[in-house]
Amino acid sequence: IDTAGKALELLLCVDSAKAMKMADTLEERNRQRQDLERRTTAEAFEMIDSGQFGIKNMGIVLGKQGWHPGVVGIVASRISKKIHRPVFVVAIDEDGIGKGSGRSIEGISLIDVINDGRQFLISGGGHQMAAGISIHEDQINAFHDHLCAHVSANSDQDCLTPKLRLDAECPLSELHLNLLDHYLKLEPFGSKNPEPLLFCRAVTPTSEPRILKEKHIRMTLRQRESISDAIYFNGTDYELPKPPWDIAFTVLRNDFRGKVSIQMNIKAIRSAIS
Repeated sequence: IDTAGKALELLLCVDSAKAMKMADTLEERNRQRQDLERRTTAEAFEMIDSGQFGIKNMGIVLGKQGWHPGVVGIVASRISKKIHRPVFVVAIDEDGIGKGSGRSIEGISLIDVINDGRQFLISGGGHQMAAGISIHEDQINAFHDHLCAHVSANSDQDCLTPKLRLDAECPLSELHLNLLDHYLKLEPFGSKNPEPLLFCRAVTPTSEPRILKEKHIRMTLRQRESISDAIYFNGTDYELPKPPWDIAFTVLRNDFRGKVSIQMNIKAIRSAIS
C-alpha cells in the first residue's frame, strides 16, 4: 500500500530518533495493510460462498470497487490455496479499470490463460503460477468464463485434486536442534529448491489451540511421550477435524528470550489414518 522506498530509507538512516519515527510509520502502514487484507479476504470469500460462481467452477475471477490493488495478490493466493483452483482477484477503481493479481495451481499456466484471452484484457503478464492483469470492469465475467473454459480444456481430475508431496516421515521424537541445523543448511528455498515437507502421524493437541491475530493457530502437539510447539498460519481458513491428526509440516527456528527451539510450521491437517 506504499512504496518500498520508505523501508530502504529506514535501513539507511543513521539518526536513531528519526529512525524510530520512520519505524513507527512503517508499523502503522503494515497494520493498515493487514486490515485491508483481512477485509478483502472476508469479502471475497463471502462472494464465493454466495454461490454466484456455482459449485463446480474450474477457476474464479472476482473483483470489486474499493479493494486495494496492493493486497489482491495475497488474497488471490489464500483463495487459490483453499479451493485449489486458479484465481484472479481484481481491485476496480472509480473509472471502472481493474488491476488484478492471479495465483494458480500446478499444471495450469496463467500466462497461457492470459495469452489465450487477451481480447478480454487491457494488458497482462507474468508466469505459470502468478500473473497480473489490467481489465475493464465489464469484462470480468467474460474473463472468468474464459478462465473456466481454459482450465476445463487443459486439465484433468488429477490436476484438480489437491496433493502434497511429502519428503519424509518425521515423528516428534526426532524434532531437535540437530535436525534444524541440517534443515537450514538446505536454504535458500524457492521454486527450484522447495522446502522439505515432513509428515507426522497421529498427534493430538495438549490443550485447546490458541487463535492469534484472528487468523493463525498456535498449539502444542503430543505424539506418545514427545511434544512439540506448532504454528498454523492462516489456519482459521480451515475447519480442524477431530483429533488425532496426521500433519504435514515444515520446520522453523524459534528464538524466544534467548532460547532457540524448533517449531512445526503446519501446512495441512487431516484426521489420522491408522
